[in-house]
Amino acid sequence: MLTFDEFVKSFPTNACVKDSRTAKAIYEQIICSDEIRILMAELSDQNRPAILACGKKIETFYLETQNCDMDLTNHMVKSSVGRMISESLKPLGYTKKRQTPLPKQCECQFFTSGSVFQKTLNGTQRIIKKIVDQNFA
Repeated sequence: MLTFDEFVKSFPTNACVKDSRTAKAIYEQIICSDEIRILMAELSDQNRPAILACGKKIETFYLETQNCDMDLTNHMVKSSVGRMISESLKPLGYTKKRQTPLPKQCECQFFTSGSVFQKTLNGTQRIIKKIVDQNFA
């Protein structure tokens, strides 16, 4: 998976978040976390926008960060967040299928649409889920 600096260099308009500590934290701590990536893959498998797994968390982080240095009202910044999501799913073999409006019950304030992804490639990573016995000693 790309580092934040590699991500910024991967697409010209990502420069809008180049020097943003807030954007870097959102990418590294939220979007690239295993928990969120697994949820985004599950939503994609259900033909639902991946941002439903993290949009509210991103917005809360954005609103609660002191000295926030990014602007989620800016369309280019929101597009960069979408590319962050795409980049985090790429190692799992997911590619963008389509853009769709978010459901009305979604509690996002800034995000109004999101990408649905589909598994089309063999990724360099995979999700493994298993049930193991608890040790009740």
